[in-house]
Amino acid sequence: LQLQKQKSALIDLAKNKALNQGDLTKALQEITETASRTLEVARSSVWLYDRTKSKMECLDLFDSALNQHSDGWELAAADYPVYFQALQEERAIAAFDAQKDFRTREFVESYLIPLGITSMLDTPIQIGGQTAGVLCLEHVGMPRFWTIEEQSFAVSLADSVTFAMEARERLRAEERLRQAEEKYRSIFENAIVGIFQTTPDGEYLSVNPALIRIYGYSSCEELMANLTDINRQLYVYPERRAEVINLMRKNGKVSDLESQVYRQDGSIIWISENAYTVCDREGNLLYYEGTVEDITTRKQAEAALRLEQEKSDRLLLNVLPQAIAERLKQDQSIIADTFAEV
Repeated sequence: LQLQKQKSALIDLAKNKALNQGDLTKALQEITETASRTLEVARSSVWLYDRTKSKMECLDLFDSALNQHSDGWELAAADYPVYFQALQEERAIAAFDAQKDFRTREFVESYLIPLGITSMLDTPIQIGGQTAGVLCLEHVGMPRFWTIEEQSFAVSLADSVTFAMEARERLRAEERLRQAEEKYRSIFENAIVGIFQTTPDGEYLSVNPALIRIYGYSSCEELMANLTDINRQLYVYPERRAEVINLMRKNGKVSDLESQVYRQDGSIIWISENAYTVCDREGNLLYYEGTVEDITTRKQAEAALRLEQEKSDRLLLNVLPQAIAERLKQDQSIIADTFAEV
């Protein structure tokens, strides 16, 4: 009958939403109440080490006589060295007479006698193969012999604590991931430069609004539906894509690579491209990622400047002797060695 009671209690815990959804406070309360009521002990509590393992803090203590929870108590390893050592070395501390057992008698004056505790069953909580804390069950009254079944049940309860803590960490990790994704999405959506991901075969996986504008499309869907082969459809010189890929294979990235590309309406613009390879842990290529900046205005200004320079050069050659014109082009302060050169 007792085994059936323990089995039913564990099944109910396994179905408990608090354990599965990362609500650690509620989960620990459910575990300590289950321990007290199933094993009929006066007090059940969960304690966790700090980072240095120099002390433990009580995350939840259920007092069945008062039917209430409390927390915040602390135990320092310096005050109870034998007990702390035993937790590291034993799978469970099953103390029939806690006031005389060498592993627990350090608590006699400060804890056991004042509360009338005679027997203790303390089970280490394991996380990642390391002892992270302890599930403590305390009996009041005549000393109690802990059966193998009761000790196994306590181990299962300690495993439930581990499960609840791992669920909380998963919840926290998911929240951190969600926040990181939101931050990346904000940067992605609001960047003034184009951002993209493409497959090795030349298809877009994702594009941001800036890239859509640069290439002259009205939406992401329109761009990805029409620009399906970057090799042939984007670059004015089709071999340019192969050059970009070869540079990334060689160096892992390309920086400030200038190319001419077609916009949606067929017009040609200049872009500056930064891209790099993204691989899995085994080094297998997953996709290319990078940024694109429209530098057409800058290239037009550079072309206009070159044209004006050429005009100036021709004017100098027309009105001045060639030797002097060449020196002026080179910005030399002395334009002639002799008067005869003028």
